[in-house]
Amino acid sequence: MSKLAAEQYCMGLNAVYGIEVAALRYFNVFGSRQDPNSQYSGVIPKFLSQALDGVPLVVFGDGTQSRDFTYVDNVATATLSASEHRLDGPLICNVGCGSSHTVFALAEAVGRVAKRPVRIEYVAARPGDVLHSFADITVAREALGYDPTVGLEEGLESTLDWMLAQRRAGQCPG
Repeated sequence: MSKLAAEQYCMGLNAVYGIEVAALRYFNVFGSRQDPNSQYSGVIPKFLSQALDGVPLVVFGDGTQSRDFTYVDNVATATLSASEHRLDGPLICNVGCGSSHTVFALAEAVGRVAKRPVRIEYVAARPGDVLHSFADITVAREALGYDPTVGLEEGLESTLDWMLAQRRAGQCPG
């Protein structure tokens, strides 16, 4: 609700004062500098950390829930594009990859990228979790020329490289 309220506030600023506004809805952003131990951390840093530690990847529910996982470079590209484009009016758009992956498929991809077999520990689904999430990026493409360039596995590889470098330097939690 707070995100929707912020969008509406921006639309009000546009309507009353003519201020150009763009509300970008980011979908499941991941990349370097995420702490896998943080309660706010997404599934990807947690899975990568668990794979590196050789412990089971914890999946809430049956693993068939799906998400549009978006590498941080794609988000930066969209954000810069929104700041540089002249808009015809207020803009609200989704920023993602425009594709969806199940949590189970993500676990498999983490195993491929980490080059090690992963085990999965299924636990009870969390109440209120969204089952399926997909970013329709049509508006971002049309208004901003946005086109995500970093896919899931390439983003996983970059994130894993960063985590490994941090671990070697003794600076990465988890």
